Amino acid sequence: MPSQEQPASSQNSEHQRLLSALRESEILRELAGLLASSLDLDRVLQVLVQRTTEVCQVGRCAVWLHDEERQLLRPVVYHLARELVDAKRQRIADQLWYRSTIPTTNPLMSRLLSGRAMLYVYDLRDERSLRALAELFLVRSILLVALVREDRPVGVMSLDNPGEHGSFSAEQQQLARAIGQQAAVAIDNARLYQRAESERRRAEQLIERSQAIYQVAMAVNSDEDLPTILEIATQQLRQVLGADTGKILLLEEGRLYLPCTTEEMDEGQAEGQGQSQKEASTGGREGSIVEQPLKALTPSRGRIAASLDELPFCRQAATSGVPLFVSLDRLGISELHWFQTQNLGHTLITPLMVGVRSPLPTDEQSQSGQRCVGLAFVSFSDPHFRPSKDHYTFALDIAAQCALAVQKTQLLEQARRAASLATERANTLNAVFHAMTEGISVLDMQGRLLMANATAREFVGGRLEGTVTLEELLRRQPVYTLQGQPLHSEDFPLARALRGEQVRGERFITRRADGRERILEINVAPLLAPTGQQLGVVSAFRDITSQMRIEQHIHQALETMLRMAEALSGLTEVTAILRSVLSMALQALDCQRGLVALYDPEQGRPGERLHLERELYDNDLLANLPAASERRSLGQVEAQQLDWLLTALLDYEDYFLQLSAGHAFILTPSQFLHLRRLSRGHSHSRGGQLPALPPNASRWLTLVAPITHGGRLLGVMLLMRPSALPFGESEGGDEESEPQYEFTIWEMAVIEGVAQLAGLAIEQARWQQEAIAARASEAAMREANALKDEFLAITAHEFRSPLTVILTNAQYARRTLNRGSGPRQRERLLEQLGMIEEQTRLLTNIVNTFLEATQINRGQLVIDRERVDLEELAQQVVAQHRTATALHDLACRVDENGRPYLVSGDRERLLQVLVNLIQNAIKYSPQGGPVLLSLCRCPQTDGNLIQVEVEDRGIGIPPEAKEHLFERFYRAPNTGTGQARGLGLGLYFVAEILRMHGGSIRVESSGVPGEGSRFILTLPALQS
Repeated sequence: MPSQEQPASSQNSEHQRLLSALRESEILRELAGLLASSLDLDRVLQVLVQRTTEVCQVGRCAVWLHDEERQLLRPVVYHLARELVDAKRQRIADQLWYRSTIPTTNPLMSRLLSGRAMLYVYDLRDERSLRALAELFLVRSILLVALVREDRPVGVMSLDNPGEHGSFSAEQQQLARAIGQQAAVAIDNARLYQRAESERRRAEQLIERSQAIYQVAMAVNSDEDLPTILEIATQQLRQVLGADTGKILLLEEGRLYLPCTTEEMDEGQAEGQGQSQKEASTGGREGSIVEQPLKALTPSRGRIAASLDELPFCRQAATSGVPLFVSLDRLGISELHWFQTQNLGHTLITPLMVGVRSPLPTDEQSQSGQRCVGLAFVSFSDPHFRPSKDHYTFALDIAAQCALAVQKTQLLEQARRAASLATERANTLNAVFHAMTEGISVLDMQGRLLMANATAREFVGGRLEGTVTLEELLRRQPVYTLQGQPLHSEDFPLARALRGEQVRGERFITRRADGRERILEINVAPLLAPTGQQLGVVSAFRDITSQMRIEQHIHQALETMLRMAEALSGLTEVTAILRSVLSMALQALDCQRGLVALYDPEQGRPGERLHLERELYDNDLLANLPAASERRSLGQVEAQQLDWLLTALLDYEDYFLQLSAGHAFILTPSQFLHLRRLSRGHSHSRGGQLPALPPNASRWLTLVAPITHGGRLLGVMLLMRPSALPFGESEGGDEESEPQYEFTIWEMAVIEGVAQLAGLAIEQARWQQEAIAARASEAAMREANALKDEFLAITAHEFRSPLTVILTNAQYARRTLNRGSGPRQRERLLEQLGMIEEQTRLLTNIVNTFLEATQINRGQLVIDRERVDLEELAQQVVAQHRTATALHDLACRVDENGRPYLVSGDRERLLQVLVNLIQNAIKYSPQGGPVLLSLCRCPQTDGNLIQVEVEDRGIGIPPEAKEHLFERFYRAPNTGTGQARGLGLGLYFVAEILRMHGGSIRVESSGVPGEGSRFILTLPALQS
């Protein structure tokens, strides 16, 4: 049977399939080799998508990896065979794609991963849950390949031609399935390798951090000092966390401190010991070592870094006890400046906490049981760095070790100081015991003196311990009650205390070893054994002689001040206050002469003053005084002496400063001699060379007291006594031998109190006078306000009448024009326009009057100078007004003396003066009557003054109104009724115009209606 040959076309097709299969097999083998040759996941994925697009001949291949924890498919890589859109749009699409995820619960993905190795979707937009993704990335037909290894989903690979519909051939699907199987193995291996590498690196980091924590812990448990430990901790933090800089600051009382070096700690310890010894020598406990903060840890000189009040983020970390990472862009201005000065960038702040945190949440460290003793700062220059959870954990571990080191150092320092303090207290107890100002003694139950300090020995004299009994002491130094009665030995406080009585604050009189009589106060306490058995008594006595004298002086001073306050309480006149103060001061301080004067700060000199002299009691001291003139009343010579002394004290800078400070002082005879030398040309005075010192002025002691109030010098008081020392002899002696006529410190205190009371009384008197003046000013202000109200009412009335006439005639004129313009209407219209013009001129005059008054008040009114004939003006004014009134008889009378009535001035202004006076005479004579204007020359001035009078028989001017009549806006009270109204500016204007012409005006009136008024004005005549 002959063989049949296959067609040539079939052979060629088979040959092509074989070649294609070989090529695909070669590509798959090459791809498998590439995938298997690398454990770098990124490299595997990049090769996978790129070769898949080539092998499967598709436009795009993408890989989504499975996130087991979140059950999501997360996009990781894709490859486009060709660019489909512009580069900018491609970048935006990339950002959106890499942020998109697909849940594994998605229906399409759930079908794919549940067992189907591959899914073909004709149009992904038909899948409702993936429609947005399909639209965004131009996905139409898509082939999804599940990447599964050992029944575990590794991810999903997708193949599509962007924006196109179509099917995938069997060869494409077969290749995609084969590539997906190999890719699943390669991806899973790479991910396993990544996890292994991550665990390895994590293990290395844990080992490194453990070693770092171990090194810090070893340093804490060694003998290293705190700064060294903190330096080691800082190095480990920087090295392990990869930081650029780092430092640890200690925290105490809200302030951050740089840790001290060993030398600084030794200096702090030396300072503490020196301070402790100083306190022990003074017997005080204030600021002792135990009560001081740890100076070795927080030295006070140059070690403070910052206050937490200025660093909000540091305060937050210290308060919460939780680490805090702060980038520089979150810092305020002041905190950013501090971070920069500390060379810190983006910083992890970790608090050093000691104590146990309370389970109850609270912000108060004292309540939570924890407190912050410092802050660790680790700084990074990378602006994108953010610490991980491991970073926080490691920093907390190092901070905990540093906190233990700080706490350990504090405890050791406290223990060392406590031991040192115990030793110091033991060494200083004896010194304190002997340094006490109270006399301390210890007696046994038999009354034998076992111990006494230096004060007790000095008071009693001789050696006391072991040889002296209480009975022997009482025989040697008898005691008395405060009333001077002898005190028996059985009633002595120590004897009663030995019998079990309680003795507190008992006083008695005795003599000390030098024979001086003193008053003592004693307190006694029982000396008990640990079993409670009484072994003896401990007594403490103190010398209260000076205290008793002080109490007496205080009582006398209070009585003096009380009497002074009672005497001044009812006085309101300054002169009466000065007299009362000086007389009572002379009486209280037993002085003979005195001066009190007010001080004028503007002139720098004394103002009102008062001299007094008081008779002294007869005694031996006064009998030795050489001059009898000092017993008589204060005369001119004595007053001159006191005035001289007062002036000298205010002029001399040193004494003036003492007076301004409010301190009393004493002038002795030697200081008088010093003032005498100053008066001979020395340049220490404030006002130049002083006058000469009067004779015999330096035989007196003078107590000088400034009278002040509120820090201001109001006056000076001088009190004088005859000097108890011979002239020229220096002062000296103690309190016991002080002369009778020396001023004591208590008398100085009394006079200072008296002077302060006097200052208060003077100020109160001035306040009362100011209050009276203020009330008068208030009344004047109310009167001025009332005048202003009246002026406004008058002004409104003056404006309203013309305005009403103008408005009425204007309205009538408009109606006349509307009705027609016949002869009668035109005549009436002209009449109305004339009235409008007249009233407008009246308003203009009122406004001009206001303007002229303002110009006068501001000094802006200008007066022309020309020759003016007053007689001519007078005749003109009378003639103009004679026809304006039917009720008044106007006349002008001129005294013929052969000389013209010529003046130099402004004709218009003088005419305005005469018009105002004539119009006022007519206005305020509502019943009519004569009005006379007369001219004459004043005979008293030889005719150099021209006198003009305007006389009427009107309502007159009340007497109380005359002094205000020429004031601006003033109107007499009797002009308020009737129709005689005005602005109150006419007479003011007349008076000012005359003043500017060198003239004057006055008024004569009885104020009785019908008797009228007479205005008399004068002007200087022009010399021809």
